[in-house]
Amino acid sequence: MRHCDRHWTSAASRSAGMRAEVIDALTPPGGEGCAGSSTRAANSSSCEDLSGGVMNDPFARKSGLQRAAHCAVDAVVGNRWGSIRSVRTCQPLVALTFDDGPHEEWTPRVLDILAARGFHATFFMLVENARRLPMVVNRVVAEGHEIGLHGFDHHSLAGGSRRSTRLELAAAAAELAMISGEHVKYFRPPFGAQSVGSFLGERDAGLETVMWDLDSFDWSGLGEREVASEVIARTEPGSIVLLHDTLADDPDCAFDRAAATELIVDGLRRRALQSTTVSGLLESGAVRRAAYFSLSTWGGSGVRAPVPLRAGRHR
Repeated sequence: MRHCDRHWTSAASRSAGMRAEVIDALTPPGGEGCAGSSTRAANSSSCEDLSGGVMNDPFARKSGLQRAAHCAVDAVVGNRWGSIRSVRTCQPLVALTFDDGPHEEWTPRVLDILAARGFHATFFMLVENARRLPMVVNRVVAEGHEIGLHGFDHHSLAGGSRRSTRLELAAAAAELAMISGEHVKYFRPPFGAQSVGSFLGERDAGLETVMWDLDSFDWSGLGEREVASEVIARTEPGSIVLLHDTLADDPDCAFDRAAATELIVDGLRRRALQSTTVSGLLESGAVRRAAYFSLSTWGGSGVRAPVPLRAGRHR
């Protein structure tokens, strides 16, 4: 892992150049349009930059060609077919988001840390966990945090149809709303895996899909300090950070989620950054979207592939 990290910055820089070249190739002669605007933003270093750029992208470790293809597709279809990825803002705001909970130990401890620092977050919950821990859910709401849906359980929906996804998520959102007493409007797919069909089903269920631009890798076996140092260094205004208050597939793993959260929150405060909810972040600037679709439907990799351009013609 560390050996690869030494080459991360140079590879990311090469990828950024390729991204601009591919987007330029999509720009019609004599006019910039959306593609030209994206190219200017990709090359900008101002606060209008792409909320952290390549280094904050969860796919920054992909090859330059893969990333260039992803960004080219985003420039063409991202606004219509894109999931929320980050926000372009000059305000010192980020959104910490926690997946897979609630958990009887970690979620209350994370809440204690957030409350002590005046930070707010969005918790993408599994209904099966919320059923067991309604008091924890109620505390999340009472302390000013936001609740999003992560599914009934942690199975991938990428292999399902548009209709089956709509029916499942509508029922899950209704139950989570009943438990929490709050309207549920955001959804994050388990593993970040979705197909065009499941993405459309998410929209049909009245849900806005929220991904991230910075993966903490707190699920990967790294230590708490290593995870925290990466998040602190890579978070920029407008970032949506992926964290977990438990792991659905390994709830008893040894990773100390409270310790990691404390390190991250204190580090962000030293950088004069404040965490708000996803809704709060969206109010601070222009939303950035990306087309996240899975190459496979098994759901374990979070693999992202460009959606075919012809998909934009479907209703």
